[in-house]
Amino acid sequence: MSESALTSLIHLLSLLAYTRKTNPLSIEKALVLNFLQAQFDNATVEKYIKIFEQYFIGYSNKFEKKEKILSEIETLATNTNKQLNNRQRLFLLINLFEFSKVLRTTFSTDNDETSYFETIKLISGCLNISQALYSTLLMFVLDKFHLINSTDSFLILTGDKLGFLKNLKHEHIEGLKGFMYVLRVKKDFLLVKYLGNDNYYIDNRLLKSNLVYFFGITSIIIINKQKAIYFNELQASFLNIADSDRAMLFADNISYSYKNSNNGIKPFSFIGKSGELVGIIGNSGTGKTTLINILTGNLPLSDGKVYINGQPLTPNLRSSGIIGYVPQDDIVIDDLTVYRNLYFNTRLCLNENNTTIKQKINEILEVLGIFEIRDLKIGSPVKKIISGGQRKRLNLANELIREPLIVFIDEPTSGLSSSDALHLMKNIKNLALNNKLFFVNIHQPSDSIYHLFDQVIILDKGGYPIYTGRPGSALEYFKSISRVITSKTELYQSEQEQILSIIEEPVISETGDETSQRLIEPGKWYEYFKNNFSLPDRPRVKPKKDLPGFSRLPNAFVQFYSYFLRDFFSKWANAQYKTISLLVSPLLATVLSFLCKQHTPCSEGICYHFSENSNIPAFYFMAIIVAIFVGLMTSAEDIVKDKKFLVRERFLNLNRISYYSSKIILLTLFSAIQTISFVVISILILKIQTSIFVYWITLFLISVLSNLTGLFISALLDSLVAIYILIPIILIPQILLTGVVVKFENLHPFVSSKEFVPLVSDLMPSRWAYETLVINQFSNNPYQKFFIGIEKRQSRLSFLSNTHIPKLIELVETMNKSQAEGNVEAQTHINSAFVQNELNRITSQVNQFFNITVAPYKGDINNRRQLINYLNELNFMCGGMLQQLMAQKDALISELSSSNNLQEIYQSCYNNAIADLALNKNLLVPYHIGKNRVSQLSDPVYSTPYNIWGRSILFSSQKLLINKQVDTIIFNLVVIFLMIITGVLIIFNDIPYKIKGHYKKQ
Repeated sequence: MSESALTSLIHLLSLLAYTRKTNPLSIEKALVLNFLQAQFDNATVEKYIKIFEQYFIGYSNKFEKKEKILSEIETLATNTNKQLNNRQRLFLLINLFEFSKVLRTTFSTDNDETSYFETIKLISGCLNISQALYSTLLMFVLDKFHLINSTDSFLILTGDKLGFLKNLKHEHIEGLKGFMYVLRVKKDFLLVKYLGNDNYYIDNRLLKSNLVYFFGITSIIIINKQKAIYFNELQASFLNIADSDRAMLFADNISYSYKNSNNGIKPFSFIGKSGELVGIIGNSGTGKTTLINILTGNLPLSDGKVYINGQPLTPNLRSSGIIGYVPQDDIVIDDLTVYRNLYFNTRLCLNENNTTIKQKINEILEVLGIFEIRDLKIGSPVKKIISGGQRKRLNLANELIREPLIVFIDEPTSGLSSSDALHLMKNIKNLALNNKLFFVNIHQPSDSIYHLFDQVIILDKGGYPIYTGRPGSALEYFKSISRVITSKTELYQSEQEQILSIIEEPVISETGDETSQRLIEPGKWYEYFKNNFSLPDRPRVKPKKDLPGFSRLPNAFVQFYSYFLRDFFSKWANAQYKTISLLVSPLLATVLSFLCKQHTPCSEGICYHFSENSNIPAFYFMAIIVAIFVGLMTSAEDIVKDKKFLVRERFLNLNRISYYSSKIILLTLFSAIQTISFVVISILILKIQTSIFVYWITLFLISVLSNLTGLFISALLDSLVAIYILIPIILIPQILLTGVVVKFENLHPFVSSKEFVPLVSDLMPSRWAYETLVINQFSNNPYQKFFIGIEKRQSRLSFLSNTHIPKLIELVETMNKSQAEGNVEAQTHINSAFVQNELNRITSQVNQFFNITVAPYKGDINNRRQLINYLNELNFMCGGMLQQLMAQKDALISELSSSNNLQEIYQSCYNNAIADLALNKNLLVPYHIGKNRVSQLSDPVYSTPYNIWGRSILFSSQKLLINKQVDTIIFNLVVIFLMIITGVLIIFNDIPYKIKGHYKKQ
């Protein structure tokens, strides 16, 4: 209370005393003295008693009429009201009622008494105390308990079992002599009055008979050495909570040991019930967080069991929503507002309509005192917008909004000021009173915080439990064992500090110095604990069937939608992420297109012709690498940044597929925007003309696949540094094994292949994407569409006439030579089979491509001269058809040139560098002789595939699947799409977490 508030209060009391206008003043003075002594030190009491006397004397000549006095009282009470909190207002009113009991004998008439109470009523109105509460307090102070209307807020405590109390709310307190009357005024404080002759103590003060005392959340009434009355016990009586209806956690001889270490938690048992706030106390490294982890099921017990309301703590019970867990690190999204953080969390937790959710959010924001900041962004720990205490309260609200029965909080006060820490712990205590059980791991609580706990569990180094029970008894327990007498300097330490000092009291050396050895080692304290604290029996609690469970969760679609909105708004609110994500692709497209726009000399000086731009193959390659890189960078942090959220949401059994789906869909939308912008800008600058859809869909699919790869590594690794180290390891093979930087035939012999794209390259998405873009540019441009049919047949005939048939003739002649030299017949037989196979392929292709019937070779394959004659005739026929095709092409060119500006179409649509790739113009040897066939290496875009599983030479425009030819563009896009489906299934089945879990076990 401020000095101005107390001065105003004394002023008000002196005015009230003056209204009686009777002497002796000593009665009022004694009452004011009693009022001051109950709250303040002697110096303050002496100062304000003098002020009271001065005010009273000063009124002698000031007021002549009662109306003026009442007006002054009303004005003063109204001003005083602004400076008093609710508890101080009630304390003032109760003392005024107490005054009335003492003054009753001094009132000259009943009118004087009535006038006195009318004045008090006037004051209560100015203090904004309701009429109902005014009447209840008056009846309670004046011992007219039968007139109290709110019987649910009135409780009688007695040590005797009296039959006449059966219709009244009452509790039996063993050893209590007389009666205690309890009035519940607010959730966090009660009023207590004792009527009896024994000496009991409330908060170390004598509980005088027939006086009203405040009984707050930290208050204790000592009955005897074995019995005390605590706030949470009385609160449970008012809430009508039977033991069977309370949340109860029973730890039955639990223990935990780390591998290859003596640390962990040594065996012990304890019971916690709803309405209690349990503190886990100890120095660093004593196992406080370990204890929370084994109680929540995050760590498996080495021995013992944890029961919740009679049910063993199983993974299903753990994820049913009964347990809440608030880690030490704040689980908030820095870029969202306080309200939106809580809103999206609530949408995931509760199956309620939007109106109910908003109401619940506003209620808990009010309870935790952060309603006023609901529209502020959180801000990062470095760039703060809301305070650390407000972040902690929001973190708590995120967990409490779903109303778990048991809540574990790890270091809630770390990094907070003493006032913020106390405020937060009072909020937690008030929440515990709503039939909840809270466990709080705390390092150095102040006395104010320490006495908020209903139970404390004190741990010593090595995970030794050395005390469980009421906090008020802990210091005396440790003193009784260590036989320590508190020195004057130690009185300035908090109670918890004194306890830890006793626990860790060092041995003094012969020279008087403190040593590192302790007077009582942790193991010895543990022995004292086991000898002095009997293990509680397992409570006989009937397992409850109505525990919070899956039914309260929203369905999978609502979870997906909530995850999606949360992720979207958090990304959109992050200006840097939004800017980089949306601008990186168009920026890179602009830079790459500008740098790759090669100009060549022309009649006007320097001109740009798409056909002469030799950088287009490199541009397409870089476009794919950009799509992969941007896709990885966009998604690589997504899951690892959510790791804290996922730990908490593990207690809810939320749908993981909904979570992953929201990530994938949102990233897919980002990829669509990024690739569209890249394609549009590159087309405008480089004047690319081809199938725009194929161009875009290729980059889009490869980007989506990269998103999934980023999500995979984000789920697999726990460190951002490790993720960004891994990204180049993923990216470099995509660059190296695409067939651009290093030709496939030049790779290491172990992986290289001349017949097909190497198998290791087939595993690279970039290889399929690059082949698609090259074939799309070569085949689907407006110029090439005129000639692609003729050129395909021309290419095949050219290979047959100039390479394939001549090479077969050469092979036959080699066989003749081998036979003449007397080589083994087995080798000759193999070559004969090879020649027969090639003859069949040649005739089949001629019949297929040119719609003519060529009679297959009927002679003896070993008749070399006859065979060579047949091949020469076949070659002559192919040469003749080739001449016809060349003439047809020339005629087509003449026809098109007369009706179209063919040269302009060529310069703007056809790219020579792409054609060189697709036709393999720089090839020195146009064929490859394998074990079973002669393979065409020249003009790969026109080659005929023969592997039934889709393998082929790079840039082949057709793939063979079983017995059907498929367009390479379609085939490649399907391959990339199947890779995406595989990635989705891997993510949905939590494969990264299973891999990580396997290696952690190792």
